[in-house]
Amino acid sequence: MASFSCVMIAALTLRIILLWENRRRDKGGLREHAANSEFMNMTDRKNGEFRW
Repeated sequence: MASFSCVMIAALTLRIILLWENRRRDKGGLREHAANSEFMNMTDRKNGEFRW
């Protein structure tokens, strides 16, 4: 039972963090879509269009 509780807390924490990150990126303003940006080798931190 304790492990299930830990998993639920971890999942909810991750969800809150990812929602916060998406809102932060949305507040950054709209950027023009770069052609074929989905095929560029960028991490989610460098790709401003990436959403969780």
